Amino acid sequence: MSRIARSRKQLRKSGAITARLGYLVFATLAVFSFGFAIVTLFPPVGKWVIGLVSETITGGSEATGETVGGYVGGVTATFIALTTGLILAGTFWLTRQEARREAAESRASQDREHFFRMLDFHRKNVAELHVSRLDDSGRSEGRRAFVVFRIQLYYLNEIVCEALQQSGIDTKDPQNYPWIIDFVYVAFYYGVDRKWPDFIKGKLCMHCPYMSRSEFDLLYARILSLVEGSRYKLGRTNQTSLSAYYRNLYGAVRFVDESEILFDDEKRRLVKMLRGQLSNPELSVFFFNAVSRFGQRWHKYIVKYQLLKNLPFNYVAPYDQRDFFEQDYEEYEHETLRGWSRNSDYPYGKNDQNNLSHLTSPRSIDQIAQKLNRITHWRGQIRTEMS
Repeated sequence: MSRIARSRKQLRKSGAITARLGYLVFATLAVFSFGFAIVTLFPPVGKWVIGLVSETITGGSEATGETVGGYVGGVTATFIALTTGLILAGTFWLTRQEARREAAESRASQDREHFFRMLDFHRKNVAELHVSRLDDSGRSEGRRAFVVFRIQLYYLNEIVCEALQQSGIDTKDPQNYPWIIDFVYVAFYYGVDRKWPDFIKGKLCMHCPYMSRSEFDLLYARILSLVEGSRYKLGRTNQTSLSAYYRNLYGAVRFVDESEILFDDEKRRLVKMLRGQLSNPELSVFFFNAVSRFGQRWHKYIVKYQLLKNLPFNYVAPYDQRDFFEQDYEEYEHETLRGWSRNSDYPYGKNDQNNLSHLTSPRSIDQIAQKLNRITHWRGQIRTEMS
């Protein structure tokens, strides 16, 4: 929490303390007024008090009315003066603290309003998206555009992996996943075509320094051949559609995180509202963006604010978001299914039959069947989303 946010929190606490002091002064005045009324309205009580005061100030000898009156008047005047001074000082301090608190709350309100304007810009950016479908069967608008983006990323990933395998690179090695994802996303973002090959090659070759120029040219030729041989338009560029979208999205999260007046719980609540605006296809494209070179600055925010919490498992297959970002994920999975997805051969050990005994229940079998069906029918889901 920043220094200004801590000051705002202290102002809130000081307001509560001031209120308690005000109650104490009021209670003291009330007690004094009640005692004075009792002495005035009930002569026996007043006579007893005068006698007590007389004995106190004269040491037991008889005191005159003037002496008693002067003593009582002096005590009363001193008490009233002291109380008045305390009330004036308290009023001045309270007014000053209230002004500071209102200024801090006004600034916090301005930060929240600015964030909500950026959230409106995000919605407008999404609503203004219009992209052609990969098979030229029509156009997709708004959030449906991210379905097309997701499909394009999926097929580009297959093409890049196939070309890399032909070049002798192990695409199933987890250590190669980050730069493969970056390679795929750069091809998705800038496009792959023959119009400006030098620019595209310059962007793609950043993660292939161990390749000679001729080897990389051969790799790019394979990718270009596979892209042009596809029945879908996989080589088109998407930077025009997504550049402003991600800049505004990043700006909104960064603005909230760097706010000096907002509390940490307020920041989490605001970013959670933004996270709730992202659909599953948006999250899948965002995952590729975050892992690529474009998303390095996102990493601290993704973990801090759980930005990928709602991304379903296997939605970015063959990759697993848990291998890239350590955070909580909303979709709860039984350890059986989690182990099955991470090690499809023997999730519990080849000879450990005891650990497999609980899989015989109908519910567990149904869960596993649903899981495997979702993995094995990935292509069918893709074609359904395109239709």
